[in-house]
This record gives sequence, C-alpha cells and structure tokens, in this order.
Amino acid sequence: SSKGYAGVVMDNWFYEYLCNGGEALKETDNANASGKYLIFGDYDNLELLQGLDAKGIDFTIVTKGDTYSNDEGLISINPQKEEDYHKLFSEGSYNHILYNWSTENSGRGGDISINDVIDQTMPVVYIAKALAKNKPTDKVRLVVVTRGAQVATKNDKGASLDVSAFWGLDHLIGNENPNITPKTIDLNQTSESGEYDSLVKEVISGNKDEDVALRNGKRYIRVLNSVALGSASGEKKTVNTETPVSLEIGQVGRLDSLYYDEFERKKELAPDEIEIRNYAACLNLKDGLKVIGQ
Repeated sequence: SSKGYAGVVMDNWFYEYLCNGGEALKETDNANASGKYLIFGDYDNLELLQGLDAKGIDFTIVTKGDTYSNDEGLISINPQKEEDYHKLFSEGSYNHILYNWSTENSGRGGDISINDVIDQTMPVVYIAKALAKNKPTDKVRLVVVTRGAQVATKNDKGASLDVSAFWGLDHLIGNENPNITPKTIDLNQTSESGEYDSLVKEVISGNKDEDVALRNGKRYIRVLNSVALGSASGEKKTVNTETPVSLEIGQVGRLDSLYYDEFERKKELAPDEIEIRNYAACLNLKDGLKVIGQ
C-alpha cells in the first residue's frame, strides 16, 4: 500500500533479507535420500562423502580436469568448457545435483576480480543449460553450497560475499526452468566441528526452506521482510499557483520525503526561453529511480 502522501507510514515498498533462526531438523527426515546424486566436488572432502555414504546415498563425483573423461564412473570435466557438461548429462540422469566447487575459493575478499566471479559461477550456468537441452523433462534438485557468503549472525564478517552471486543465480535458474528446484546452503567462513553432518542432514531433508545458513549446528533461514519507512518527518506546507516550486528529495530512498521548494521567478527571460504553467505532473520511472538514489 502507498500511504506516505498523507503522512501515514509507507509499507510494502521496500524489502530486506533477514536470517531468522529455523527449526532443528528431525533425524528421521530423509525425504531426499533416495535417487541419484551428482556431486561437483573433490575426493579430499572425506567428511562430506563419508556422511553421505553413511546415509546410504547413491552418488557420483565430478572432479575438475583438463578434458572430459568418464572412466567407469570416475568423471572429470573442464569447468570452463560448456560442451563437457553436455557430454556429462547426455550420458546419465540424476535426481539431485550437489554443487560444492563454490566453497573452494572462499575468503578471498578484495583479491577477487569480476572475471574471477564469472569464472567460478559459469559452471552452474553450464549445468543449467546442459540440463535444459539434454534432460528437458527431468525433475532435478540443484543444491549449491557456499562458505561465508551470508551474514547470518552478528559474528559473521561477510568475508566471502563474492560467492553470494550463487544465491541469486541458483534462484534465477529455478525461475527459468520449473523442472529445477533450487536450494542454497551457506557454511561458516571457518570450518566448524560437525558442520558436514549438519550439511548432509540439510541436503537429504524434505524441508521447503530454499536459503539456509548453518552456524554452530543451528539453522538460519533467509526470508524476505517488508520494511516500513516510518511516518513523514516534514511539516505540511501550502503554496499557491503563483509561486514557482520544484519537487525535491528530502532523504534519498524515501518516497515520502519528497517536498516542494519555492524559488523566485525570473524577471526576464532570455530570447530562447519560455515560461509555462503546469496544471498536473506525475512521477515516471526515471523520477522514481532518482528518489532511491539510482
């Protein structure tokens, strides 16, 4: 609703993401334990692999290599070659995709460039394109794991915000392809004891939470929260039509801070100037962007 024009609180105009504490998962919640998993990761991640194996998960690992190869289930691909992903999905079908390559470069902060971000996110784009082409009717869960990409608690420093691009990309893919169900899970910036047990439980559970941060064994759910801007702080002012006014912004980001500012009419106009009287005016998209600082 838009009520700021009358000095009342404006709501439902702006939103922000919040990470709220979520309910603990039940040990018996293994709704997504069945089906075949394809894991983009590394064999060195023993805690994750052992945790999945203990739950009886049927999984295949895809590691990074120079060229595509599939030696009796030992698969490697070149992460930056789109054709490798098409070969991969043309040879097999999977119910779940667990993308763990996104945790490899966490914590680089200001050392990462825009090209680095593109290089590390493009594999997920290639996965989506390969699924759409080779498995257009398959229902697939796409679970992307990050580390330190979200500020879920007061102790989080946001040292890996560069990989937060996966959080938007994952949902964009889900919006574009209704057969792909996205889920993003963020681990703590530094490794925590038992975090992979929590990760495995989150991955195989049947909960509908799409964005989850795991911190010290607790779950934090990212939700979209409406932000009320508050009542208008300026005092009302009446002007007559004989006094020229300009519409000004009192506070960037607040639509209810717009106000009229009087100015003096020119006593004389230049030869190439004219003066007009406005009877009505409206705010268009460009005006709205100026108000919010764009």
